[in-house]
Formats: sequence, C-alpha cells, structure tokens
Amino acid sequence: DTQSQITVPIIVNEHAIGALALESNTLNHFTQQNLKLLTNFAGLAAIALRNAQLYEDSLKKQRLEGELLVASKVQQALLPRRVPVIDGVTIEVLNVPSLIVGGDLYDAFRIDENRQAIAIGDVSGKGAPGAILMAVAYAGFKSLFNEIDPPATIVAKLNNLLYEATATGYYVTFFFAILDRSSGQLTYCNAGHNAPILLRKDGSTVMLKEGGTVLGFLENRTFHQNTVDFRPGDTLVCFTDGVTETMDVHEEEFGDERLMQTLKTNLGEQPKTLKIAILDDMRTFAGDCEFPDDVTLLIARLDD
Repeated sequence: DTQSQITVPIIVNEHAIGALALESNTLNHFTQQNLKLLTNFAGLAAIALRNAQLYEDSLKKQRLEGELLVASKVQQALLPRRVPVIDGVTIEVLNVPSLIVGGDLYDAFRIDENRQAIAIGDVSGKGAPGAILMAVAYAGFKSLFNEIDPPATIVAKLNNLLYEATATGYYVTFFFAILDRSSGQLTYCNAGHNAPILLRKDGSTVMLKEGGTVLGFLENRTFHQNTVDFRPGDTLVCFTDGVTETMDVHEEEFGDERLMQTLKTNLGEQPKTLKIAILDDMRTFAGDCEFPDDVTLLIARLDD
C-alpha cells in the first residue's frame, strides 16, 4: 500500500496540463531533495510539451499558408490581368491584397464597340473566407451579365444569388456601370460600395451613390440606377475602402478628403499617372504602417 507520495504539476502557459507523481510503501520516504528533483523534471516536461505544441502550431501555420497561397493563385487567375477596352477609353487597375488572399474584386470588359462594362466590389470577410466569397461574387457576376439587362437588374439578380450562397453575416459591396461612348453617358448601380468619383475635365466632381444596400444580406431587394453624362476628358475613379481607410502611425485615416485632393492636384492626368499618384500619396501618408486592408483602384477616362 502507498504510504508516501509527492506530486508536482506540469505547468504550461500558467495552466496545469498534467502532473508527475512518486509513490512509496514506506512512510515519510521522500525528502526535500526528492521534491526538488521531481519539480525539475516537471519543468523539463513542461518545456518539452510546450516545444511540441509550438512545433505542431508551426506545421499547421505552414499548411495554412500553403493553402492560402494556392487560393491566392486561384483568385488571381479569376481576376483579369488585362482589361479589354473600347476605342477612346483608357482604363488602369491597381490591386494590392493586404493578406496572402484578398477580398476585393474588379472587372472591365467590352460589351460592344460603343459600350464598356466596369465593376468593382469588396467582400466583408478576409483571408480564406473572403477569397471564397469573392470567387462566388465574381463568378456570379460573370454568369449573370448579359447585354440586355440594365445594371440595376443584374445587381438585383446577383444579390439573390449571393443571399442563397452566403453564410449569415457576410456580404458584398458592389458597383457596376456601363459607359456608352456613343451617347456620352454612364449608367450605374451602387450596392453599398464606396461612392466612385466622377472627376470632370473642369475639376468638378460627382459622387456616384445611387443604387441600394449591400449584396447577399437580404433577399429580393429593389435596386435603382442612375445615368450621368460622361464627356471627353472626364475620369471615373472607383476604389475600395482600403484606399480611404489606410492609416498613419496615429491611426488617422487617409480619408475621402485626401483622396479628393490627390485627384484635384492631378487633374487632367492619364489614368496610369493618377493611379501612381494615389498610391504614392497613400504610402507617404501611411509611413512605416502596412496597409490594413486590400487596396483596389479602377480608373477609367474618356479620351479628349
């Protein structure tokens, strides 16, 4: 029968995860030296278990990063590297994911010789969940687009598709526009996205806000569209919230006013120059801070 026993807990991260025990059938068998030795063994066991956990966590992280890298490649394959444009229109795109996998999406393509489609969006989730939702939204838009339905109808259909496919709490902001060069008009629908800026040749601006709620949150929503003049020399600046929500060391946001100032300072510049100017101003403002969110710009200009 056990007459003597000493027990020492194994402590990892301030939590007891086990214990070491010695037993003897002799009364008062163990000494302080035995207790000290057992305590040392328990400490070594704790270190070994902690190292094993760290190693396992490291392997999991490597596997996750590998999976995210594959997802990133799939995602980048979905988004267009080059955007086909109609004659007389110049388009530039910038897409900088903040993580290995981003949640922004964009598209631009020719509908016919006079009409240009433009789209930009942002999903509510980041990382792998954001990538999946982004892929569903992008593929859904491509499958629903047709040359007959106006922007508001296509956006409404996309909303219902995302409502069926999206988990509760996730949503997509989306802006879709059709530029008609022959009529000199831009027809658009904005579903909860940052209002794109129509920068007129004379320096005046129009915020493109008309549309409706974010996509995928509520079913059978009604969306509206609006039509504005789009004249030679006018520039459309579409962006995600990663642009205006970029922060400096004091956690102040870049904001709409600084973006507008950059546009006014570079009035009349081509989309490529404007894109570089916006990115440079963002980086100067952020300093050593990383961009906290994906950054996407889509800039379209009707040539003079």
